[in-house]
Amino acid sequence: MTERKFITFSAGGHNFAVPISRIREVVTVPSVFTVPSGRKPLLGIIPYRGKEALPVFSLLSALGSPETREGDLIVVADFDGVLAGFTVGELGGIITASGAEEEEESYQGDLEAPDGVITGVLKEAGKEYIRIEIDRVLGFLD
Repeated sequence: MTERKFITFSAGGHNFAVPISRIREVVTVPSVFTVPSGRKPLLGIIPYRGKEALPVFSLLSALGSPETREGDLIVVADFDGVLAGFTVGELGGIITASGAEEEEESYQGDLEAPDGVITGVLKEAGKEYIRIEIDRVLGFLD
């Protein structure tokens, strides 16, 4: 049986699970610099590792939520060498799921993400997590 690891976090009252293989790190940033003419879900940029500008996106906005306040944590995701950040509220931790032990069902909530972004609801230890494929959230990076 194949084990899959997910990083979990919350944003706008929702709990999310993302395959950990796509996550580079989680950073705390006091402010995001807005970009003139930036379009949603782009919030702006932050200095990253002292030498590059990291674009930061609203995860909730990208998933069709009217909620705008997510938090001060930024999950840095790797899109095949292109880095981008998403604001989240609180980091949950790491969960491991394996075929027979995980319970997954289709998502029936209020978020309206593009096809293939929300892949279901993962249940673990009495909690439900909306499972998302983070690399599909920003399809225009393909």
